[in-house]
Amino acid sequence: MNCFLRNRIVLFLIFCLLTVSEAFAQVDNIGNEGVRIFEPIYYIEFDPVTALDLVNRTPGFNLQSQSGGRGLSGVRSNILINGERPPPKGQSIWQQLSDTPYTNVTHIELIDTGAALDIDMQGYTQVVNVILDVDRTNFYELSTDYSKEGSGEINQRNERALQLDATASFSLGKHEFKLNGGKEDRSNKSPADFISINPGNPELRLSSPDESERDNQFLDLSSIFNLNNKSMLSMNAQFYRETNFSAPIASSGGQDALSSVRRTSTGDVERQEFSAEYRRPFGARSEMMLAVVDSRDINESRSSFLEEDSLLSSVRSRESGESAARLLLSNRITDKITLRSTLSTAFNYFEGTFQSFNNGSLLDLDGSDSRVEEDRHSLQVEADWNWRDNWILRGAISGGAYTINTQELSSGAQSETKGRGSVVYRLKERTTITYESRYEVGQLSFNQFLASSNLSSDVLQAGAGSLLPERQWNHSISYDQRFGDRGVLKFGLSHQNVQNPVRSVPLSDTRVVSQNTSPEKINRFNVSFEYPFTRFGLESLVLNTGVTITDSETIDPVTAIKREVPWAAPIQWSLGMRKNPGQGKWTWGFNVFNRTFNDNYSVRSFRERDRSYEWRMFADWEIISLFKLSARIEGPRTERNVISFFSSIRQAGIDPSFISGTNSKRDSSASFSVEWRRTRNLEVIASINTRPRFQNEQFLRAFGETTSSMQTREIAQTPRFQIQFRFYTQ
Repeated sequence: MNCFLRNRIVLFLIFCLLTVSEAFAQVDNIGNEGVRIFEPIYYIEFDPVTALDLVNRTPGFNLQSQSGGRGLSGVRSNILINGERPPPKGQSIWQQLSDTPYTNVTHIELIDTGAALDIDMQGYTQVVNVILDVDRTNFYELSTDYSKEGSGEINQRNERALQLDATASFSLGKHEFKLNGGKEDRSNKSPADFISINPGNPELRLSSPDESERDNQFLDLSSIFNLNNKSMLSMNAQFYRETNFSAPIASSGGQDALSSVRRTSTGDVERQEFSAEYRRPFGARSEMMLAVVDSRDINESRSSFLEEDSLLSSVRSRESGESAARLLLSNRITDKITLRSTLSTAFNYFEGTFQSFNNGSLLDLDGSDSRVEEDRHSLQVEADWNWRDNWILRGAISGGAYTINTQELSSGAQSETKGRGSVVYRLKERTTITYESRYEVGQLSFNQFLASSNLSSDVLQAGAGSLLPERQWNHSISYDQRFGDRGVLKFGLSHQNVQNPVRSVPLSDTRVVSQNTSPEKINRFNVSFEYPFTRFGLESLVLNTGVTITDSETIDPVTAIKREVPWAAPIQWSLGMRKNPGQGKWTWGFNVFNRTFNDNYSVRSFRERDRSYEWRMFADWEIISLFKLSARIEGPRTERNVISFFSSIRQAGIDPSFISGTNSKRDSSASFSVEWRRTRNLEVIASINTRPRFQNEQFLRAFGETTSSMQTREIAQTPRFQIQFRFYTQ
C-alpha cells in the first residue's frame, strides 16, 4: 500500500472517530473522581480462579510495560498491587497475580491520570491497582496438567507433556511467605521437515524424522517482612534448570531415508537469581526504596548437521551474570508536585566459547572466545506536576556513564543522557489526551560478541568487535475515552526513529557480523474500541475492533537501497463480538483478524510473505452450577512464502539465481472441553482438540525458468487430549 493511500485512510478514520466519540459521550457513566472500583462480585460471571483472571477481565484494560534493561534501571508497568509496583527483579507481577486466589482481592481500581495523587502512575494515563486483603488467609495449591496429541504413527506430530506445580502461601505473624515449585516433562516425535536451502547447493533437502525430550524444574521462594515504622523488606530467590535434546528417529529404510539429512542437538540451561527490596516511608509524603539483585545464567549447547558424507557440528558455551543496586527517594512536595530521584549502579558480564567443525576440522572464526564486561552508573530525576485541574506534566531525565570492555578493546568511559516528557489533558471525566516524547539508549545484547553458526546453510556469524548501543526517539499523541462499565475508545499517532540499529552485515559469502547500520523510521496510526450495547438493552453484548496502519523506511544494510523496515507490519486489524454470560448460562464470541508483512531481507536472500485472514469462535454453556461445556472453532489459514536466493551477497541490479516458494495450508479445527468445579477449591478440565490437517508444498526453480521441482508434506489431523487438575485450599 502506498503512502498516499495510507494517509487518506488515516484521515478518514480520524474523522469517523471524532464523530463516534461524540455519540459515545452521550452514554458516558461518570466515575468517582476518575477512579472506578470493581468488586470481586463484578467478575463472578467469568468464574475467576486467580487475581490475574480479574485483571484480564477488567473492561478496556491492556497491559503496557517498558523494560529498563539489565540491572535495576527500572521497569514501568500499568499494573500495581496495593498501590505499588512489584520489585524490579524476582517474581513478575503476572506470576504474583496468577499465584493469588481471587478471594484474596478486596477490589480492583481502574485509575485515570490525576485522579489519585498518592498513586505513582509510572507515566501512564491509566493503571489497574489490585487491592489485596491485608489479612490474607493461607493458600495452598496443587496443579497438574497432562496432554497428549497424535495417533502414535511416525508420520504424525506426536507429543506428550506432564506438568506439576505446587504453591504454598502462608503467614507467620505479620510476615508473608510463598513457595512455588514444579517440573515439566515433554517428549515429541515430529515427521520429516524442510530445512533452509544452502545457496551453494541449491537442492531441496528434507530432514529426517526427529524425536526430542525436554525436562525442566523450577523453584521460587519469596517473602515479605512487615517491619516497624511501616517499613517492608521483600526477598525473592529463583532457581531453574532445563535439559533438552533432539535426534533423528532410527531409520527404517525406504526412499526418504536415502535423501534425508540428519540434525541433532543437546542443551543444558541453569539459572539462579536473588533479589531483595527494602522500603521505608518518612512521614506521610516521603519514601525510600533500596533494591539489590544478583544473578547467574549458564547455557551449554551442542548441535550437528549431517548430509551424505558432509558433517558440520558446533559447540557453544555461555555464562552471564549481573550484580546491581538501586536507591530511590520519593518526595511528595505538595498535593500537586511529586519528585523522585533514582541512583543506579550495575556490573554485568558475559563470557563464552564457540567451536565449529567441518568433518572434524576446526574452523577459525573471530569471536570464538569472548568475554564482555559492562559497568553502568546513572542518576535519574523525575517529576509529576498537576499544573491545573485538567493538566498534568510529567518529565524524567537521566544522566550517567558506562564502560564496555571486551578481550580486544575497551569503549572507555561513555556518557549517556536520556529522558522522557509528557503532557496529559483531561478533556472531561474519564477522557484524556496525552502527548509523550522519549529518548532512550538501549543496552547491547552481549550474545552478539560471541560467534555462532547456522549449520543448515553453512553461514558463520562472527563475533562483533565493537558495537554502539541503539538510540531512539519516540513521539506519540493518543486519545483515550471510557464510557459505561465496559466501553472504551482509543486512537493515536506515533513516530519512532531507531538510530544505529544493530543488524547483520556480510564480510564474505559465508561470513556475516553484527554491526550498527542506518536508522529505521516507523510511523503508526492505531485505533481500537469496545462498544457495549447498553443503550439497546443488551448490556452483555460487546463489540471489539482495532486497526493499526504502519509506514516505515530504512536503508538496506547489504545493498544500500531504501526500503521498508522488515518487522514493521503495514496493516493489522481485528473485528470481534462477544456475549458475556451476565445472569444467564450462555456466553459466546467470535473474532476475525489479519496482518500483512513487509519483505524480509538477509545477506543472500529476501522473502515475500502473505497470509490469509483468520477467524475464531467460541461458546460456553453452564449446564448446571459449576459444570460447564465449551467449544472452540478455529478457521483455516493459508500462507505463501517466496524466497529469492542469490549465489553470493545480494547486489543492486543483480537477479537472484533461483526462487523457492512455500505454500502452507491449515484446515479448520474444533476443540471441546468439560469443566467441573466440585467446589470453589477444585477444578477439573478435560478437553479434546481435533488439531487441523496441515499441508506444505515447496517448489524450487531457477530464475527465469517456468519448470520447477516440487515436494509436498502432509500431516493428517492429530487429536490432542488434555486433562487439567487444580486443587487449592485456604
